[in-house]
Amino acid sequence: NVRLGYSLAAARITAGPRRSVLAGAPGEDGNRGEIVDWAPWRQPDAPQCTSALSVDCDARITYALRPFDEVKIASTTKIMTVLLGCEATQKPVNDPGYRAFLTPYPISQNAWIPTAFPATTTCSAWKFNFNDTPTFEDLLRTCIMVSGNDSAMAIADVVTGEIVNYTGTATSAPLFVQMMNDRAALIGMTQTHFTNPPGIDTDNPYSTAYDMYLLARHAMQNPLFRNLVSTVSHPMIRQVPDGLLPNSTKPVQTSAVYNWLLGLRKLVPSAAGIKPGSTGGAGYTAVMAAPDPYEPSKYCYAGGFGWQTT
Repeated sequence: NVRLGYSLAAARITAGPRRSVLAGAPGEDGNRGEIVDWAPWRQPDAPQCTSALSVDCDARITYALRPFDEVKIASTTKIMTVLLGCEATQKPVNDPGYRAFLTPYPISQNAWIPTAFPATTTCSAWKFNFNDTPTFEDLLRTCIMVSGNDSAMAIADVVTGEIVNYTGTATSAPLFVQMMNDRAALIGMTQTHFTNPPGIDTDNPYSTAYDMYLLARHAMQNPLFRNLVSTVSHPMIRQVPDGLLPNSTKPVQTSAVYNWLLGLRKLVPSAAGIKPGSTGGAGYTAVMAAPDPYEPSKYCYAGGFGWQTT
């Protein structure tokens, strides 16, 4: 009964120019050992972002670049905004926090939206017209698909009812922002601070690549959220001027399109989406997910923050 200590074996297993090495070691006390396929060519030699993390479908980190650096995250913030909106639709009907998925949100009764986000705005927005009557579903989908800052603020208002006088993106929805931070704490996002629903740079919001992975993993457990972030097109009715009277309009069928996800699927056909973003302070950001081909209920994740080019 000779007891073996730790040992290491290594071998090259590929004959092509892109070579990898197997490294193996037995387990301790009869446990299974481990073999690692080490392929340096798989690692980016010049990453263009400042912080990144990828995690496989078994929750094992496969790549990390300063994953605990606190960085601005831009519109990936909307993952939390939309998740809270989804959860409001899933409460019991008699719960004070319940909001029906198809609840109408008349813009004419919330005139602060076209005032704060007019057709000339340069920020990302769906740009609702005064006579539009989107549903809560429309708000959730346009918040994801076109990264609507107006949609994000409207979601906050639907959930809390707090926006009566709009005073700015960073100051108009403090109750909802508190909900965002409370939920972040429950998820275990210990290095995250949200300051507004859309994710603009005002008041220095921050998170980390690791915390955003935790948020994405948590959100993807919600079936409605999964549907929202994986859908590439959503039909909507928009009111446009009919030319008859100065303020008269007519309904026109249109669609919100998730162009980012369409582009991502050209690279990764199985991509389940999630959310990109960009601001002057954050640069370009993104959090992505794709299902395990053998266990579709499991997902791998990748996130990157601080790209200076798309």
